[in-house]
Amino acid sequence: MLRRSRYTLLAVLLLAAVLPYFLNLGVSSIWDANEAFYAQTPREMIETGDYITPSFNFQLRMNKPVLSYWNVAASYRVFGISEWSERLPIALGALVIIGTAFGLGRLLSGTYGGLLAALVLATSPRLLLLARRIIIDVHITMWMGLVLLCFAHAETRPQRRRLYLCLMYVAAGFGVLTKGPVAVFLPAVVFFIYLASQKRLGDLRHMLLPTGAVLSLAIVVPWYYLLYREHGWEYIGSFIVGENLGRYAEAVGEQSRGLLFYIPVMLADLFPWSLMIPIAMWWAIRYQRHDRVARLLVVWIAVIVAFFSLSGTKEDLTSCRL
Repeated sequence: MLRRSRYTLLAVLLLAAVLPYFLNLGVSSIWDANEAFYAQTPREMIETGDYITPSFNFQLRMNKPVLSYWNVAASYRVFGISEWSERLPIALGALVIIGTAFGLGRLLSGTYGGLLAALVLATSPRLLLLARRIIIDVHITMWMGLVLLCFAHAETRPQRRRLYLCLMYVAAGFGVLTKGPVAVFLPAVVFFIYLASQKRLGDLRHMLLPTGAVLSLAIVVPWYYLLYREHGWEYIGSFIVGENLGRYAEAVGEQSRGLLFYIPVMLADLFPWSLMIPIAMWWAIRYQRHDRVARLLVVWIAVIVAFFSLSGTKEDLTSCRL
């Protein structure tokens, strides 16, 4: 009875924490130029009937893939054009991220752990801030989180391993169509290091890599093919080289952000829960010797923080210079 009461209390608190993500979502006007890009481009797609070539003020805008624009355009079609409908896909993406935290927490320590993980993330100020405006990093986080969750399920539920791996590759494909190759590159590095840490690189033969490539490419290639047919390689090349490799290798604009820039950002993002990070990391590092999911999460956090800390362009998303 006591355990059921705790579950009920956590579920009620989680529901209360999620409500602000949707309450008065459309009250504020467009926040800044970044949000304007992702609000106006889908409107122009609907007006011109061209859902292949993104544009802003009817000038080509090729610095991001197309899926985020399609999401907002679909919301416009269903609910009409408004600040509420253009922000709805991002708020829903944040809800999926919270659900992913529940799934990972549940794998670690049961339903109670899942509810607690979801509640911690839902009450983190940065996620709430980003979920109430158009920041496509919410969607790439959503897809990469689903990649991680599917892989974790594949590790812990071998009887359904093939299903979870296929779902993982589908999520990766949508991630690439949202942000680019980073949606595949980062999880691949994490999973490689994770398997290597257990001397299980031979398991790569059982990762359904050919099937996964087909599934992901089936999602990504059609848009790129249609874009190539209309504009050739110019815009595809400028996106892959300029917006990905270029921004990673060199700083865009004047920046004086050092190697440890993201550490205080991460602590502020999760405040006040970030005060518990040292204890959580100590527990995870100790527990990971005996639990695959704990080890996977430790590697995931370490690789992603290290990767973005080494990038030339470091963004604090409250400034929205994307």
